[in-house]
Amino acid sequence: MSLDLPQVLPQVNALAEEAARRLENLEQLLRHANDGLSQAGQLERSAILERIARAGEHWPGAIPTLEPLEAAFECPPLPPEFNVVAADGSQVYPDRHSLSLFYLINTGSICVRAGRGTLQRQ
Repeated sequence: MSLDLPQVLPQVNALAEEAARRLENLEQLLRHANDGLSQAGQLERSAILERIARAGEHWPGAIPTLEPLEAAFECPPLPPEFNVVAADGSQVYPDRHSLSLFYLINTGSICVRAGRGTLQRQ
C-alpha cells in the first residue's frame, strides 16, 4: 500500500497550522508569566509570604529567599577539571496483540570529563 500524498497534504497543513497556534499561545503564556514575575518583584517580601500563607497547600512553588525575585546572577567560573555523569533508560512493554512478543529495555549513560579531553560512552 503506497502513501497517497494528496490525501496526506491537508493533514500536514492542519498540523502546521495547529503548531503555529500552539506557538502563539505559548508566547502569550510566557508574556503573562513575565508580567506576573515583574508584578511580584514589586511586592514587599512580607506581602509575598502572606499570599503564600493564604494559598496554603495550593501553593505549588518554592518560598522566595531574601534575594529579589527578578535577580540575575553571573555563573561562577568553571573549574579547570570536572566530571558530568548522566544516565537514562526506557522500556517498551510487550503487546499481546502483536505478531511476536518482545520486551525492550533501553539504557544509556555518558561520562564527560571536562578539562581532560576525554569522552566515555557506555
